[in-house]
Amino acid sequence: MSTFDLLIKGARVVDAKNHRDEITDVGIKGGEIAAVAPNLAPSEASEVMQAQGLLLLPGLIDSHVHLGISACGFKMVAAAGVTTCLDMSGTSDDLARIAKTNGAAINYGTLEAILPGKNVPTNDPSTEEIAAFVNKALANGSYGVKILGGHFPLTPKANERLVRYCQENGVYIAWHAGSTETGSDLSGVKEAVAAANGGFLHLPHINAYCRGCPEKAAALSIVVLQILEANPNIVTESYLSSRNGSNLVCDENGIPKSAVPRKCLANFGFSPDKKGLVDAILSGRLAVMKDGQDQTILISGKEGADYFLDQNTNVSGSFSGLNPLSSRVLCATAKRGTSQAFTVDALSTDGGCIPRNVTLKAGLELVDLDGLTMLEFVKKACLMPARILNLPTKGHLSVGADADICVADPIAKTPVRVLAGGNTVFENGKIFNGVPTAFTTSKGLSFYSSQGIPVREANPSFEPLNRFN
Repeated sequence: MSTFDLLIKGARVVDAKNHRDEITDVGIKGGEIAAVAPNLAPSEASEVMQAQGLLLLPGLIDSHVHLGISACGFKMVAAAGVTTCLDMSGTSDDLARIAKTNGAAINYGTLEAILPGKNVPTNDPSTEEIAAFVNKALANGSYGVKILGGHFPLTPKANERLVRYCQENGVYIAWHAGSTETGSDLSGVKEAVAAANGGFLHLPHINAYCRGCPEKAAALSIVVLQILEANPNIVTESYLSSRNGSNLVCDENGIPKSAVPRKCLANFGFSPDKKGLVDAILSGRLAVMKDGQDQTILISGKEGADYFLDQNTNVSGSFSGLNPLSSRVLCATAKRGTSQAFTVDALSTDGGCIPRNVTLKAGLELVDLDGLTMLEFVKKACLMPARILNLPTKGHLSVGADADICVADPIAKTPVRVLAGGNTVFENGKIFNGVPTAFTTSKGLSFYSSQGIPVREANPSFEPLNRFN
């Protein structure tokens, strides 16, 4: 019997937890890391991969994706080097269906969004209605819940009730900042932090609240970073794409149902209605998402406008040039005071099936620019999101850790081979079909078993986040 199922030889191995950045070998056995050492013998392996000149990182962990907008999400994140991700709005039922029919064998969890008029009666649900929503979401396999404040807001008091209920009952909660009284901006950040009252809250895509005129983005970022430093139980991530993503569905009056495209249209000088959406698509400022075979593509101009109208607005889209470079870089690189701990804990994409899965490419570009060291990039893209989600066997290359690996070309800044649990999910441009493994709390295990989806128990930790080593 071979010592290793797979031996990867001669890569530059980067592992933030073990402070490793060196040319060495990695051996995999039984879905786990079996050895990290130089000069491991090829004769001891069933398969040998020569990886000289390549990077070998833990599989990226994306703590903010959207997998349910199209059928391509699982495959798109796998092709981007991601081996574990957290979906932030899709229902577990919808994602289970996609996972079985068009999945890749990565790992995923879900946060179900609270939606007024759909899973709660109004935008001001009572504590009893909140409890019913949360408990149903957990029983249906969700790792936690999310407030979509920028899209489908609750009242400030309802937000406070939901945050308090989750904190008191040990439920993971994320909040896209905003309410019926505030927006996805600095006012929404302040409101969310006040509602958390010193307790746990995941405040996603923190750079998204620093939008606006480019000359104001850096100043807004500094204020937001100061707020985070003063509130260490707020966990955060930011993304490195200039694009956003949003549902473009309009109501019977031709008004986008989501507040986000209305605000984006106004920011770019278009009318906040169906006509404005068409004008933005024709101009190239807005692109419409359309499913391909294994990935979602963006189309604009006349082709995009025609598709948008043919679909009766029932599509999602992405505005370009929305997230200024200054806020993206500041949020990715800022540190807490004089410490080596980052103010924003992790890198994410807010992507998935939205075509902006750029953490590997853009993160390595930041390394080239000396914005991050290679170890810092791996810490933010792999180790810290694993800690945020309390997945102790992921995000690093210790012996016994899950064999989740991204082998990448450092020049092209693209994945060459991606493995999850020792199994190849992507190699040389080819995505391999497979059923992903879900992670969920003890309350959701039976849901995935009934769906025929592999599952592992992972319960949130609300201990202070280890940011320092």
